[in-house]
Amino acid sequence: LPKCFLVENVPDFVSGENKLEYELFIKSVEELGYFTETKILLASDYGVPQNRKRAFIIGWKSDIEGEFSFPEPTHFQHPVNGQKPKIGIAQALFGIDTKCINHVKRNHKPESIERYKTLAVGKRESKGRVDRLNPRLPGKTVIAGGKNGGGRSHLHPYEARTLTPRES
Repeated sequence: LPKCFLVENVPDFVSGENKLEYELFIKSVEELGYFTETKILLASDYGVPQNRKRAFIIGWKSDIEGEFSFPEPTHFQHPVNGQKPKIGIAQALFGIDTKCINHVKRNHKPESIERYKTLAVGKRESKGRVDRLNPRLPGKTVIAGGKNGGGRSHLHPYEARTLTPRES
């Protein structure tokens, strides 16, 4: 068995409809001799330009010296006394190499582009379920799909288009 492990999952794994599976997992690894610690962290608190919450489960054997604690946040929405500000979308998108193979813009229909032009920053467009990202704030969670497939696109903060895979 490994001396330690790290599991990352959606927050609902530890507190939502999947809580029973989480409790079963914790029970089984503790029966194998692991100590565990679980915490939900917000990616933007650690310099990631995305407000993505994730559950982290750390497990370790008793023969590992020292104590474990989750890292304290490094970035703040309202920084004081030299704290680092959270990274906004504009800062994250600045300087992306346009020659990257995964930096391909989607070919939107003209009527979609016209709708996207009128959508204000921070607002959701009802027909296409897209959100115009606020350039000063971390982005929303990038969703690739869900129980019913699909996902949700985010609109570039300044252009009438969705983000490219590279931007996402």
